[in-house]
Amino acid sequence: MDQTRKDKIKQVMIDTLTKNVNYPNCTVEVILQQLKPMWLALEEAKLTEGLNYQEYVNQANNRAIFANIQSMFNF
Repeated sequence: MDQTRKDKIKQVMIDTLTKNVNYPNCTVEVILQQLKPMWLALEEAKLTEGLNYQEYVNQANNRAIFANIQSMFNF
């Protein structure tokens, strides 16, 4: 996937989170609750070609676990 497409995907996700849950002032758990709305926004922007929703969810869950572990060690 090229960098331009990655940047567009990231921006759509940030825009969706900002609109729905006041990102970045929200928790990882709240972000996880927004996976479906973010995916729908990506579909609407025609950015899901070659992507799989289940892999997207798995990746998000893995990153959330990592973020939670990191937060436990950052005092």
